[in-house]
Amino acid sequence: MIVPLGIGTLALGKLLPRAVFVLGLASFLARRDMDARVDKVLDQFDSTIAAQQSIVDRLAFVSPAIVSYEGLTALAGTDGKRYLAFRRGVSEYHDSWRAHFEPMITNGIAMQESDLQKLPRWRSSETRRGELLVGIVWRTFLISALAVIAALWGAERLRKYQIA
Repeated sequence: MIVPLGIGTLALGKLLPRAVFVLGLASFLARRDMDARVDKVLDQFDSTIAAQQSIVDRLAFVSPAIVSYEGLTALAGTDGKRYLAFRRGVSEYHDSWRAHFEPMITNGIAMQESDLQKLPRWRSSETRRGELLVGIVWRTFLISALAVIAALWGAERLRKYQIA
């Protein structure tokens, strides 16, 4: 039995059985609720990563390995700051996508060809080159400074070393 939905139609102007609509709506609402729960966990994860990155940024000079790793990941474009910026962008895009479709789905409104132009668009939030360059130069300086300190310390130790 085909039942009109009252507000709009589904399937590009054709009516679907009410049971199909209700099942689809129930599935959408369940996923929406699960998304809300997952978003909380992801937000907590992102704040933990940001706090860890802040500590690493402050104490990186202590470890040549950390300075090297951070420099190489910044150069590769996979460092923590870029990851967090990307995650924020994905989350914002997902939210706009959800906000765009939720009223259509809950009201049973079919998507028309004209709606394609109104779809949310992805906007990349790439790190500025100047910021990237400063980070790479800073880390290169730190690695060089640590190498010079280690070389001076080693030279001093060798100068005092006596061969018996």
